[in-house]
Amino acid sequence: MNNKFKNAFTLAEVLITLVVIGVVAALTVRVLFSTTDTQERVARVKKTYSMFSQAMTHVKARGGDMDMEVFDNDNVAMKNWFDQYLKPRLNTMSVCYDTSGCWNKSGTYGMNGALVPYNRAGGIGANTISVILADGTFLLMDAFNASDMQNKLGIDSKGRSGIIAYFDINGPKRPNKMGSDVFAMVYVTGKGMTVPYKDKEPDDCNPNGVGYSCIKQWLKQF
Repeated sequence: MNNKFKNAFTLAEVLITLVVIGVVAALTVRVLFSTTDTQERVARVKKTYSMFSQAMTHVKARGGDMDMEVFDNDNVAMKNWFDQYLKPRLNTMSVCYDTSGCWNKSGTYGMNGALVPYNRAGGIGANTISVILADGTFLLMDAFNASDMQNKLGIDSKGRSGIIAYFDINGPKRPNKMGSDVFAMVYVTGKGMTVPYKDKEPDDCNPNGVGYSCIKQWLKQF
């Protein structure tokens, strides 16, 4: 009898094995979901950047590549430019001309945990245009002069103005944080698309920075 059951597992051993298998399976599923989520977010970032880049290329081809600084304090001029040149190239559900409704209401935070500079009820910046795209992405545009390009975004624009375009890949959902679900891209008049901190090191994609430059890392993934 003793020899017959000599190699059998005890109930305790079986239970311990099942527990270990369960823990390993849970960790594996968590890693898989995390990887899938990251891949989906990277895809959204690349898609939005590509879409906006193509739209601005079309704007330039139609003669809309002009000094954006003049729009910084002129809502009417900004609206007319957007309606004529850029809006036809965007698949939008809603458009907000310097008003709230097309950007998250809780504010946008930097990687440092503080509100991104120039936060207000309508989004980030002044005289902005924000839209809700057909896929649910929030997009907000603000004109920047050459000085702001250099000092705030680390871009040597050679004296040219441009547009900073923030986008939130999951719309109103949190965390509304730079480098996580909110990113920034830049269009420089006469030069085309670029990313913040292109001409400045170190960048600000770190726990002490705002996170303007985080898009660089996301565009390089996968």
